[in-house]
Amino acid sequence: MRSVIRIALAMMVTSVCTGPLMADEYLFHYRVKGIAPASSWKPYEPITGEWTVSGGVYGCSNWSPATSSYLEGKTFTQSATDCKQDQVRTAQDREIDEVSGKIRLVGAPYEQTQTLVASDTRTVTGTQKATTGCLRVGASWGQGFWLVEPGGGVRLVWYGADWSEYVSVNTPNNPSYIDHGGYRYTRGSFSHNSSVSGSYYQPCRVVN
Repeated sequence: MRSVIRIALAMMVTSVCTGPLMADEYLFHYRVKGIAPASSWKPYEPITGEWTVSGGVYGCSNWSPATSSYLEGKTFTQSATDCKQDQVRTAQDREIDEVSGKIRLVGAPYEQTQTLVASDTRTVTGTQKATTGCLRVGASWGQGFWLVEPGGGVRLVWYGADWSEYVSVNTPNNPSYIDHGGYRYTRGSFSHNSSVSGSYYQPCRVVN
């Protein structure tokens, strides 16, 4: 900023004989350099890089299905959804001068971290002992039955020991076992014959 100082100087030139002769105004121009306002530095948005994976997935706990739901020695895949995954990125702090708009770096670059929820899978082995369970067959309903029909087909019905389930499978042949719903059903001990329906046996099953 520059300003001009105007100085008016009136000079009187006096004659020894006649008195004042003239009065002139002289203008003196001085260029004065202005003083800039003080800076005002404030924190400004930092420069950041992209998030990248740091290390492996960890902290999983809700693995399913349970190993006890598969027979001992049988391999299967478990999954978990409550795992953790760390990430990292670089950052650089900055400041801005609210007066001039200039931006400058502050300090050295550093790392920022965050942890996200992740999922994972793994291959495990079943732990359930291979025990066979067979149901009682009654002359009327019982708890289920393995029926060999006169035409050679098989009808499997399973109500469960407390009649809380209902499984019904028909096959056109006479298999030694039936795989259904995660179980393997087999024919157990003979129960009785029906001249209309065929031969009734105990239904037995294990986790497949």
